[in-house]
Amino acid sequence: MHIVEVIPLTTLPQNIPQILSYYFDSELLKGSVVEINLNNRTVSAVVVSSTSLEHEKAFVKKSLFQMKKINKVISATPAVSEFQFKIALWIAKRYYSPLGITLNTVLPPFFLKKKYPVVPTALVERQTSVRPRLIVARTNNIIPTLQEYLKEGLYQKGQILVLTPELATTDHFYTSLSSHAPTALVNSGISNKDYYRIWQGVSDQSLSIIVGTRQALFLPFADLRLIVVDDALHEFYKSDSAPKYSAPALAQYVASLYGAQIVYTSPFQSAQHTLEEKNKTLSISQIAHSRPQIEVIDLASEARRGYGMISQPARQRISQTLNNNKRVLIFSARRGFSGVLLCDNCGVTVQCPQCNTPMHIHKAVDLILMCHRCNATQIPPKSCLNCKSYNLRASGTPGSQKLFEELQRIMTMYQEIPQVPVLILDSDVTQNETEEEDVIQELIKNPKSILIATQKIFSYRYRIDFGHIAIPSFDALTYSPDYQSQERLWYQMEKLLDFNPASISLQTFDIKQPFHCKTGNYEEFYDEELQVRSLLGYPPFSTLAKLTYTHSQPRRVAQAGRLLVEKLKMVLVQLGLANMVKIHDNALALMSKEKGVYSYSIILKMMPSLTNPRDVLKFIPAGWHIDIDPREII
Repeated sequence: MHIVEVIPLTTLPQNIPQILSYYFDSELLKGSVVEINLNNRTVSAVVVSSTSLEHEKAFVKKSLFQMKKINKVISATPAVSEFQFKIALWIAKRYYSPLGITLNTVLPPFFLKKKYPVVPTALVERQTSVRPRLIVARTNNIIPTLQEYLKEGLYQKGQILVLTPELATTDHFYTSLSSHAPTALVNSGISNKDYYRIWQGVSDQSLSIIVGTRQALFLPFADLRLIVVDDALHEFYKSDSAPKYSAPALAQYVASLYGAQIVYTSPFQSAQHTLEEKNKTLSISQIAHSRPQIEVIDLASEARRGYGMISQPARQRISQTLNNNKRVLIFSARRGFSGVLLCDNCGVTVQCPQCNTPMHIHKAVDLILMCHRCNATQIPPKSCLNCKSYNLRASGTPGSQKLFEELQRIMTMYQEIPQVPVLILDSDVTQNETEEEDVIQELIKNPKSILIATQKIFSYRYRIDFGHIAIPSFDALTYSPDYQSQERLWYQMEKLLDFNPASISLQTFDIKQPFHCKTGNYEEFYDEELQVRSLLGYPPFSTLAKLTYTHSQPRRVAQAGRLLVEKLKMVLVQLGLANMVKIHDNALALMSKEKGVYSYSIILKMMPSLTNPRDVLKFIPAGWHIDIDPREII
């Protein structure tokens, strides 16, 4: 008889052991797969170790639980490799995610299907002394930079992995690189048959270049030599569901396992990158490029002159660009028609009944109100629900629909802008990839056209150029009171330069704010930003953990939040960690509600002096969701 340690391929609460003990009649190899009983249900589990009962008698005698027998062996041959174990353990430790669901994520989608037998490949680890490298460059410089690596013959010596944040950019890299060597495209949309073919080609090294989204990191490379992470600051690299890992960080760990070089590309250098460069843990090189002419327009002055959403200088730039047969992009900060419906008498807005957020004004045949969280719609009330006043008006940032109407008005009434096709690209008008592609193709056919677009346009920066970009509401781009809001603003601006505009008109009420964007010199910005973050203990000088509890009853949510805050305060004092971990909990007035479900969030700032975050996180009770390095803290 043998004691077998297994990892159940399911989610277990973080405050209980993630590796469980069972017994079996014979020895089982590490990586083999079995079926076990767990809480009155049967689940698959992966064997970690198998030890003879003779060596574990003391453990069995001291154990306070009754050990169960393994139901059956699903695969006596190891089906999980050492590489997959290491990746799963790293993610589970770094992001404090359940080990079972993490290992399940690492395994391929065809795992244990009889049509697709897998033989785990051995991981050949190499040592490398090359520091990670960040290339700050425009889009049109990325492919030539990659081709320099291809000229060095890296794909002949081993394999290259190119990570992209979204499907729209994978095709671009695949088309550009596939002529050099056997290349495969990996994303969540491919079938098990194609995935298995790629899996085999990567393991036997018949495929030299892999272009894919973050799941490509789990492929069994035979000899990986280079990882390129395109647009490393993109938010889509962070997984939304458990395990909530960051692909750029995981890519660096994978590169270290293989002894491969790793290169990040980005249009922008972040505060994290700046600190890593100062600490000599990251090498940064910038490819020089010309900046367009950026005109900052004072909206306060334009309002006094009586102009609408698009100022007179912006109109002139748009007209000149169209007369030169070039496209114009109007970058909208919001989708829909307008901001919110506001009562002039009491200042109350119409709230979504399912979410505690104001509903935004959209326009179909008539005006409607829509929640941007749950997409619920309703007819605008005739009077204020609070004070019964009829003085209701649209307030806030104009959306893409209202900008469309404004352009039509200017074209027909004032004829200041030539009458050309005007298209919209946002999640209201284009609700799937086919509709988005139709808009892009229409733009390509009509170089003399105008596109009103939200951030969706960034997915197509490899395919299209604009002669001029107008930003009617620059101030609205800083949409969240988050510590990263300014950094994200400049990041968006640098990505807009990927469209190679000759000029940009930027409308703002604060003409000093776009200074760094206009000059392209961010050194002063980062000197100030790093000082502020260091004083307040924000990343990169700490690691954030966002703890979230959700329930349909607000009292239960509030009570759970208060109890955990007090519990954590006592734990930190008892462990002597009060100076290493800071607790920030939302006030009850800021408790959020979405789709009828309330949530309460607590932010932990864990300082670098806290060597093992598990010392604190292990006290988080079941039912709380833990997100390490969250996208947003609010």
